[in-house]
Amino acid sequence: MLLCCHMFEWNRENITVLILILTLLVYGFQGYWLRKQVRSYEQTERASVMLGELEMRDASAASKNKRVIHFAFKNYGRGPGIVTEFAHDTTLIPKEGKIPVPAEKNMHSVKKAYHPIESGGWFLSKDKDPSREGVVDPCAADEIQPGPVYDDIGKSKRLLFHGWIKYRSMSGGEYRRTFTCTWCHNHEGEGKGAFTIHTGEGCNVETRLN
Repeated sequence: MLLCCHMFEWNRENITVLILILTLLVYGFQGYWLRKQVRSYEQTERASVMLGELEMRDASAASKNKRVIHFAFKNYGRGPGIVTEFAHDTTLIPKEGKIPVPAEKNMHSVKKAYHPIESGGWFLSKDKDPSREGVVDPCAADEIQPGPVYDDIGKSKRLLFHGWIKYRSMSGGEYRRTFTCTWCHNHEGEGKGAFTIHTGEGCNVETRLN
């Protein structure tokens, strides 16, 4: 009788430990599944901001009689976000020179921001079109103004417009997207040409920051 009671108590202790282990396993699986679901939601419903428009425009009254680079970033994602920082620069490099990685370069123009951007919404420079509300001034760098420096672009020099935009997705996560574009100058027309996106390593890539 004593032996039976002892065995019953020993089994009860082991059953308690087993139940505890199974409970922890269940909670662990639920936690893993929940984190996976949250990550999946963040990726499918998050904001995704990238360069949507870029063009060089001739001097006008709206641009204070300076040639400017107009830029616009669009939220191509399914969810809203908040732009928190924007940086850009124009850089002249030798025509065959190595293109620098934006994240490793000190940009002369870095601006903190708090600009909500809905799905399909824009973060853009001030436009000559009054129906589009610009957030920051367009780029009016000295390198793009008429003169010998600009005329040398495409001959011995290459003009870069590069930088990054940081934003938070309302579904979770903070991101930085870099951009690098080169100006293809058409010497047959003053200020004529087009930007092309450079897809080298570290250029035009998105990084999650947290």
